[in-house]
Amino acid sequence: MEKSNQISQAELAANKNPQEVSLQSILTSNEFQNSPFDLPIVLGETFGNKNIIADLAELPHMLVAGSYGQRTSEVLHAIINSLLHKKRPEELKLVLIDTKNQEFSVYADLKNHFLARQSNGESQIISETKKVVDTLNSLCQEMDNRYEILKQNNILNLKEYNLLGKELLPYVVIVIDEFADLLAIAGKKVEMPIASLAQLGRAVGIHIVIATQRLSVNVISEAIKANFPAKVAIRVSSIIDSRTILDAPGAEHLLGRGDMLFSRDNGLVRIQLAFIDTPEIEKIVKSISEQTAVDDTFILPKINDNQQLTEIEKSDLDSLFDEASEWAKQKK
Repeated sequence: MEKSNQISQAELAANKNPQEVSLQSILTSNEFQNSPFDLPIVLGETFGNKNIIADLAELPHMLVAGSYGQRTSEVLHAIINSLLHKKRPEELKLVLIDTKNQEFSVYADLKNHFLARQSNGESQIISETKKVVDTLNSLCQEMDNRYEILKQNNILNLKEYNLLGKELLPYVVIVIDEFADLLAIAGKKVEMPIASLAQLGRAVGIHIVIATQRLSVNVISEAIKANFPAKVAIRVSSIIDSRTILDAPGAEHLLGRGDMLFSRDNGLVRIQLAFIDTPEIEKIVKSISEQTAVDDTFILPKINDNQQLTEIEKSDLDSLFDEASEWAKQKK
């Protein structure tokens, strides 16, 4: 049966008194602990108390959007902490981009475990615009390097490669808080590498989550919506804003406080966000940071200034995508 992209009136009416959902309670559940997903992320519960756990590896990229003050950053924390609970440091590297240097500073002590290490030895939350641009371009180079490794081994994706028993290639998850700020400052210098990573990153284990509270079509463009098929919409003020995010109404009826809609595969489900507070995050980070540091299994490639991918024509992206798709078809 084909899923509807309309949220039912019953679901819209069901959350009149939303209860806070604890992220920790779902992370410790058998359902999450025994999840077969490669990159399981907890989003929350439906009004029928069903846990919503998704596989970021399959989504493969996610857009989180809502009006100011409507907990977009809390969704990112739920995603990050889901991954920290399920993956080992050698299996996962996080690239955390926070231009305001507010939301992600709590994760700074993960530098010797989960944070991607830059070629200059730095391992930190990325806030400066130039470093953001450099990092995104470096990730494009990493993506190209991984495709070359797959071709050399005659396999299709990162999961198959890691089953070969060679040096482990970790998943890379890029999380960007307030994408609109980056676009306003750097424009195509960030837009183009993100488009390239979104089009081609899935097969080589590179996934992106972006959040924005600026609900403009200049930020949430058709290209962004096409490349980020999984979407979370939190409360917005108008049906126009809801359609900007989801191509469907519904988010204008949400109540706030973590009441949200999750869209994937042309289906919509209403969820109460699984919440984790800052003291809980600090405890998790402290516990991880006190463990023995792992050897560097992933260092971002160095990009020279004259190699930066600051201007990539759409036709170039299309040709890369077509080439990768044709190669994958031939291997099936």
